[in-house]
Amino acid sequence: YGLGKVRTTQKFFETFGIDTETQKTQDHLCRFVGINMQKAWKPHLRENTMGINYDEISFKFQDPDIYGSTWENLPEFKK
Repeated sequence: YGLGKVRTTQKFFETFGIDTETQKTQDHLCRFVGINMQKAWKPHLRENTMGINYDEISFKFQDPDIYGSTWENLPEFKK
């Protein structure tokens, strides 16, 4: 898996809860990746089938033990 050239590293870090200044990550990312992440981001697949269009995603992962399952507030989970 690589970042490629479509999104910036900063966008990747923000999306997945990685603080590059403190070199810390949000805990419990495993609760989001998989089915939850697929449900949230499948509508944002690129037309060329080369991954997710991160320009359409403003989600920033936060530890669900502290903030709750914030991904459930995404419009894709309201359908």
